[in-house]
Amino acid sequence: MISINKSIVFSAIIYGIISTLVGTPIATQASIDQKVAPQQVLTKQNKPLNPEEGIEFLKESKHGYDIESLVFSRDGQTLVSSSLYDKIHVWNMKNKKLIRIINPGKNGSTTLALSPDGQNLYTGTYLESGIVQVWNIKTGKLIRRINSHKSGISNLTLTPDGKTLIAAGQDKTIKLWNTQTGKLIHTLKGHNAPVSAIAVSPNKNIFATSAGIQGDSRDLTIRLWDIKTGKLLKTLTNSIQAAGFLTFSPDGKNLISARGKSSDYGRTNIWNLSTGKITTTIAKSLIYIGFTSDGKRLLSVDSLYGVDLWDAATGANIRQIVEQVKFEDDRTYSRVYPNTAVMSPDNKTLVIGEGGVLSGYRIGIRQLNLQPIKSTSLVDTSAPKRNPVSNILN
Repeated sequence: MISINKSIVFSAIIYGIISTLVGTPIATQASIDQKVAPQQVLTKQNKPLNPEEGIEFLKESKHGYDIESLVFSRDGQTLVSSSLYDKIHVWNMKNKKLIRIINPGKNGSTTLALSPDGQNLYTGTYLESGIVQVWNIKTGKLIRRINSHKSGISNLTLTPDGKTLIAAGQDKTIKLWNTQTGKLIHTLKGHNAPVSAIAVSPNKNIFATSAGIQGDSRDLTIRLWDIKTGKLLKTLTNSIQAAGFLTFSPDGKNLISARGKSSDYGRTNIWNLSTGKITTTIAKSLIYIGFTSDGKRLLSVDSLYGVDLWDAATGANIRQIVEQVKFEDDRTYSRVYPNTAVMSPDNKTLVIGEGGVLSGYRIGIRQLNLQPIKSTSLVDTSAPKRNPVSNILN
């Protein structure tokens, strides 16, 4: 067990900690040491990596507080990072260089959304009075200000076509905006706590929202909405905790809800949207969980730097890629912790933003080697086509 009082040097090493699959084939590894038996090679290959191994940092990152949001452009060539009380950084991921700084104001930005063409950046913060700012990412100039909510902005998400901005507010409402005109489309009400997370389904017709933060039990529901009409389609219940992170499966039939944001406790649920029931529970508090490109596995990052690969259908742990860091006192706020994470569109790069006084608020990068599985589609292409919304919810 690592003592937090003895690990300042170690903490400095583990900035942005996460890790990846080591993609070295068994045959190649065995050829290096001919004396190693096949079973020993397999055991060695599958041993979880130590968290401080193979980390690359964005060296020019000088955020002044916990990294709150990370977003990739659709082509994976641009990364944007933001923090409380700080400027927004725009990165070229080919050379890992800082190419632009955007100043959103004294409170910084806690949520980001990037248009599909990579031209416009939408920013907001839960500390301000509900204003969404729209920036030209190439020039860094402010294009538009949208007075979206009566209080702070919790989360921003764009529909896949980039035509609709979905904004979640501390005032318990969700607002849908036309990104071309800046006009309000819908104001949605129903949550009994500040809306915390948004996810848009791959079918492009529905999106999900959750409410509440750690320790807030006023609203433990997840709600499914129709994007075009604003109609509430279904309410998911029976969760015992608020969800701060949501993501859909590639086929849109399942939804994953996780605790999110540097939580040291909690669980992650996989929901069947047709029945509205929880099918699988992962007994871990995760700040990030996302599907691999084959759609059959999940890659997760937990609050203690652990990285795991899961079976998306059963929730079974396939492999622990990176071991967790054990602290004598996990409640020490000065310790280093991963606060947010994002995976590149091609599933090859995992980026972690850290928090904690000792972290230096750095951004760590891991290159992934997640070999695809054959017959990757989760969708039965032989089945007759139906209305996307009714197919999922009925």
